[in-house]
Amino acid sequence: MSYFLSICIPTYNGGENLKYNVNKLIKMQSDFGFEVCVSDNASNDGTQEFMKDVICKYDFIKYHRNEENYGFAYNLDYVLTMANGEYRWLLGDDDEIIEENLGKVILSLKEHKPDICVVNGGTLNTKEKRVINIKTNVYVDKNRVVEDIGEQMSWISSLIFAKTVIQLLKMKKINNNAFPHLIESFKYIDCKCNIFWLDDICVKSQTMQQIRYDNKILEYFIKDWLNIFSFENSYSKYSKEIFLKAIIKRIFTNKSILVLRSRNIINKQNVYKVKEELKHYPLSFRFKINLIVYVPYKILDKFYNIYKLVKYYAKS
Repeated sequence: MSYFLSICIPTYNGGENLKYNVNKLIKMQSDFGFEVCVSDNASNDGTQEFMKDVICKYDFIKYHRNEENYGFAYNLDYVLTMANGEYRWLLGDDDEIIEENLGKVILSLKEHKPDICVVNGGTLNTKEKRVINIKTNVYVDKNRVVEDIGEQMSWISSLIFAKTVIQLLKMKKINNNAFPHLIESFKYIDCKCNIFWLDDICVKSQTMQQIRYDNKILEYFIKDWLNIFSFENSYSKYSKEIFLKAIIKRIFTNKSILVLRSRNIINKQNVYKVKEELKHYPLSFRFKINLIVYVPYKILDKFYNIYKLVKYYAKS
């Protein structure tokens, strides 16, 4: 059977998040007629048993299990290619689609026929947009894409690809970076830019989202982030500088730096691993990262717990 839209979920030990996601999509499917595809990177948490039961009941759900964990990039590539929808929406196993805006997504895809659609998302409080002050529009200028919504595109759940584009992406070949989807998207856009940005909140993180890569935050969002543009490209220097700074605003606010230090995620060892990449970031940011490691994290942890307690009672 052919579908207009496939929801493509790469998973590894998604547990209850994956179950919640799939069960929610099952309830939505009759209204929107999409396909659900799940590629499992050899989970050992009961995912296989759950999915085998599901696919016996619903013919619009596909499930594939890798023989072993082949890595994030391979799984992304596989779940997109196992689908047969004209458009294929990547969805993190611990994210969820906002049902009331799904119809708008489908109508936008049919009307504008973009190569790639990028949707806005909500914070845990879905009333707040993740990207602000960027109205719905069609992008034909690749540099504006990088400047305005490039950071948003790092979130896999914001990306919907046309079938014709999937055939040109080589995500599984990128095993040395946490953002294969973003690298391949930027490579494609460098040659042809036909991007539709939908400003409505169409996806959000689940309330009980798993924390999977805490100790890799500096590696992913400093080292790998810098190397996203390591391929030969014709993007402007200004656009790449804006993109580089965007991750500081998203991940490394002053409050976040203090919290990451209080949890000993920002420490001398982790900072040393990214010291060469840090040289390419703004001086003020480098100064904060290198200075905060000298503040005892246990002291910050106590202050942070007091702060959360005060905030809790202030609300009650």
